[in-house]
Amino acid sequence: MNVSLLKTLLLPAATDTSDIVQTLDFDWPKSFEAWLGWTVLGVVLVAWVGWWYVRDTRSLPKVATAWMLLLRLAVLAAIAAIALNPHYRTTKELYKPSRVAVLVDTSLSMDFSESIPTSGASTAPQRTRYEAVLELLRNSPVIDKLREHHQVAVYTFDHKLEGPHRVFQAKNDPNVLEAEGGSREEASGGEAREGEARPGEGAESSNSLNWAALLEPRGHDTRLGGALLDLLKQFSGETVSGIIVVTDGASNAGIDPRAANADAKKRNVRLVTVGVGSTQPQPNLEVAQVNAPTHVAVGDPYEIKAHVQGRGLTGQSVIVELKRKPDAAADDVAPTIVATRTIRLAADGEFEEVSFEQSPTDPEKIRFYVEAR
Repeated sequence: MNVSLLKTLLLPAATDTSDIVQTLDFDWPKSFEAWLGWTVLGVVLVAWVGWWYVRDTRSLPKVATAWMLLLRLAVLAAIAAIALNPHYRTTKELYKPSRVAVLVDTSLSMDFSESIPTSGASTAPQRTRYEAVLELLRNSPVIDKLREHHQVAVYTFDHKLEGPHRVFQAKNDPNVLEAEGGSREEASGGEAREGEARPGEGAESSNSLNWAALLEPRGHDTRLGGALLDLLKQFSGETVSGIIVVTDGASNAGIDPRAANADAKKRNVRLVTVGVGSTQPQPNLEVAQVNAPTHVAVGDPYEIKAHVQGRGLTGQSVIVELKRKPDAAADDVAPTIVATRTIRLAADGEFEEVSFEQSPTDPEKIRFYVEAR
């Protein structure tokens, strides 16, 4: 993975201001037609009042005539002022940081190698998908670059959504900048929400989080669709710039991720996917099921049947071993191999049945293990 993916994350950020502004407002006409109508009416009224008082005060001295005219015009001006409804408006502009969520896959498939080994390739251990994501989030400036304009919340998912494990404050957050400019005692005095750094901790690096423990693969399911839907419910609003999903893409349970994508579009939330691993299916071999009786009589033969399933291994030979261990044996005692079979795998996903015939000679409790390799 490359840090150049940051070019896709240049999302609009919120305006940072927290000023209180007081202004004198009037109820001015809202349209050109309204302006024109009121202007014509005002001109007509002024002309009419002027003509009327000039006509009725011809016999009076000019000073008295002008004075009377000014008084009437002043009354008209006062009426106009009342109609415009002058009032003070107080506006408080609050800072709401632009927000980005980083959703990381922690299912067991993230422990697979980042690329599929090819024939003749080096036998040296390859970097796993988990290690690739760890390199991206812990050792690259991705998180710190995002924090230049966004508040960054970190979530994980496998069979369910978990988090936020940490909320990194935006570097341009006025609250953070103000706390950083004050004393350490003042900066650490505020309370923080769960998963959030206290005020004044906004300059902390992404290395302050224990990424290795947080991202360690542990979940048996990859419920990508369900995790996204849950995250969209709690992480939404006008200040959400987007959700970055870091996954190997192998959603194997729960809701179809396309349903979550449709919901994100309705909420106007941008989804940015960061794929990790190979585009080729990961070879996988498993003992899907083992059938064996729970009680047998001494001397009576019985069968232990195992169903082996492979993916990406069509036509390859597989060794299947049956191992046994007395139930009373210590935990550090390794089971012993009692039978071996070699089978050839059929098409992807098909089961191959392997049978082991056994005949107990002594009354005892035995644990059997089936291993395929």
